[in-house]
Amino acid sequence: NNLHLYSTSTTGLTIESTTADPQIHLISTTDDWYVYADQSQAANFVIQSEGNPRFVIETGGDIGIGVTNPNARLEIEDGGTAQTQLLKITQDDANPYGLVIGNDTFSTIDYEGFGVVVGNTGLSTIDSRGTGAALAIRVGATPTEAVRILTGGNVGSGTNNPGTKLDVRDD
Repeated sequence: NNLHLYSTSTTGLTIESTTADPQIHLISTTDDWYVYADQSQAANFVIQSEGNPRFVIETGGDIGIGVTNPNARLEIEDGGTAQTQLLKITQDDANPYGLVIGNDTFSTIDYEGFGVVVGNTGLSTIDSRGTGAALAIRVGATPTEAVRILTGGNVGSGTNNPGTKLDVRDD
């Protein structure tokens, strides 16, 4: 070890620069990686390789993968990659949900909300979970509801409260 920090209490390393980005430069035989605070971007935390930022955490907390100025809490940009998937979530078995998107008012339990799971047999399932949950499909430039499925299995088109197994209305 060339550098070893040891303490019986909190240990830390400070890298400070008043004129340039404070950084750590990692060099291997095949690539150079930089970890730094980008002072030109309000001191965003950046991980960079081959001269390109790969991962950014903005000071406000937004995270970008493949994008330097994320416009959401998490933004992933493919950057012209030849990969066939932009994001892959893999679960170990059919019990957990591969993806759950919730709302902090409605989804008070971890698995409540919109869920996607792929079982061990390959059966893909889309769930709207929780008491009173329903599933709506919205379409259009300014999306409007086209189909709604209620907990009991009633499906409606043209209504958000279908009264039969298939309730089609032309309002």
